[in-house]
Amino acid sequence: MKRILAMAVAGGALLAASAAAHAGVSVGINIGAPAVVVAEPAPVYRPAPVYAPAPVVYAPAPVAYAPARPVVVAPVPVRYRPDYRADYRPGYHRAEYREARREWRGREWAHRHDGHGDHRGPGRHWD
Repeated sequence: MKRILAMAVAGGALLAASAAAHAGVSVGINIGAPAVVVAEPAPVYRPAPVYAPAPVVYAPAPVAYAPARPVVVAPVPVRYRPDYRADYRPGYHRAEYREARREWRGREWAHRHDGHGDHRGPGRHWD
């Protein structure tokens, strides 16, 4: 009886070992998308071409247009008084203005040349 019991225990151990061998860890990733299907497109049927003559069109005769006469516009003539001068300044044509200007230019020349007219040396300029 011991022998039968030992054989039963050995058989149970073998069954338990085989069940443990099939117990494994598995990881699965699933993407819920339909499968890609490649199908041939449906045939396209076209009607037969229709040939017809071109329509007859009656157009009116062309009208001749003459260009309009050019319009000439001239500015109004402007006249000035005989004594008007474009460079007019008060006192410009008077003798006292010319004399004052001549004196100023003489003083300026003397200042630039230190009072010497020989043009030698650097001199003083605009001090």
